[in-house]
Amino acid sequence: MKSTTKSNTTRLNSALLAVMLAAAPALGQEPAKTPVFVDPVPLMQEGRFQPGVRVEGLITARYTVKTDGSTDDIEILGGFTNPFYENAIRETVKKWTFTPGSVDGTPRDFLNQEYTFKFRVSDTLAISKEVDEQLQVIRETIDKKEFADAGKQINSILRRGVQSVLDYGLMNEMMVQVNLGLEDPYAALEASQRATASSPGINGEPEYLLTPGLLQGALRQQVMVAATIRQQGTVLETWKKLDALFDLPADDSVHQWIKAAEDAVASPDQLVSLAKINDDGHWVQAPLRRIFSVSDVREGKLKRIVAHCQRRTLELEFQEGVDWNLPASLGHCELDFQGDEGTLFALYEFAQ
Repeated sequence: MKSTTKSNTTRLNSALLAVMLAAAPALGQEPAKTPVFVDPVPLMQEGRFQPGVRVEGLITARYTVKTDGSTDDIEILGGFTNPFYENAIRETVKKWTFTPGSVDGTPRDFLNQEYTFKFRVSDTLAISKEVDEQLQVIRETIDKKEFADAGKQINSILRRGVQSVLDYGLMNEMMVQVNLGLEDPYAALEASQRATASSPGINGEPEYLLTPGLLQGALRQQVMVAATIRQQGTVLETWKKLDALFDLPADDSVHQWIKAAEDAVASPDQLVSLAKINDDGHWVQAPLRRIFSVSDVREGKLKRIVAHCQRRTLELEFQEGVDWNLPASLGHCELDFQGDEGTLFALYEFAQ
């Protein structure tokens, strides 16, 4: 994930941060009632299902939908990708048009819109010959509990040998087992989220990287891993996917995790999520509440928090123990915590 350097990024200094909780004066006073957001609606998105070449790809793009329905500020966020696809995506998104989004009935620019592109060689999920030949070796290494060696094998394949979206999904799902064996649930969750990524299909329904049998097991495990590090938003988001795709019996143990997450979110008590900066220097989370704070930073240093919201992008200089408020006028937000790889911290979210 890249940090934004666009001109629409607002950098807030320490003095402003200290008063954001009270009234957020730098962002404008909070309206008396929650504004009504209507998202942009695609009019023309030709080219989004371009035929693939020999190597498949899964790439996420971020862009702005302007008040005239055109797009701007296009950037590639990464994924399983190569430069050919990235250039094609930029050219494609430039041509898209939308019915503009609005706030309280007035057309507004909508920032930080995202779309995940999936490029496929064929309509059938398939493992490449190169990856298939190495699967048994990796499984045997994992069975021996030689997790560090298995991780090296998988990372080598991810760097050089992955050619299909199923390759990418399988390698990341196997990395979940490796990271759990290494007692790193944070890295395990990150790998699980990559393995269970999706892109919109022709009818708008999500299309996944894994076959249905593998996907169900991966999503169930993702619920468990997220729950162990108290990332309740991820628990509930994963449950939405699992419940929409599969019929689980009422006595399935996964329901216990879901009930605990629902109770925590419904409670007026503070929510606490445990987090770790990934090897790319980021940890990204959509907050469940609009007031948040960060504390208990250790094993490294947090540098900044970038809030990617529908109406603005804010770059916040990190200060431990400071409360931040994301006014409803910003719309939906996603928080990108940036810092040293391996930094551990806790995200606290407070009810209004």
